Amino acid sequence: MSLKTDVESLRDATVAGLTAAHDHFVYTKKVWRIVDVEVRRRGRKIVLSNTVTGTRLTETDLLPVAHASVNDYLPSATIQQVDTGIIERVMLSK
Repeated sequence: MSLKTDVESLRDATVAGLTAAHDHFVYTKKVWRIVDVEVRRRGRKIVLSNTVTGTRLTETDLLPVAHASVNDYLPSATIQQVDTGIIERVMLSK
C-alpha cells in the first residue's frame, strides 16, 4: 500500500470510530433523559438488580447514577474509546 492509501484508510477508520462513539454518547444521554422524565415527572417506580454483584437500585438511587454517568463516566469513556481505537489503528498499520 502507498502512504496515501494508508493515511486514507486510517482517516476512514478513525471517522467511523468517532461516528460510532458519538452515536453511543448521544443515544446513552437520551436514554438517561428518558429515565429522568419517567421517574421525576411521571413518578415511575424502577428497581434494577445486578445478579452478579447482588446490588439493587431503585428509582431514587438511579437518578444520581444517571447524572454521574452522563456527566462524568460517559464523556471520559467515549474519549478513551476513541483514543484507543486511533492508537490501535496506527500500531496495526505499521
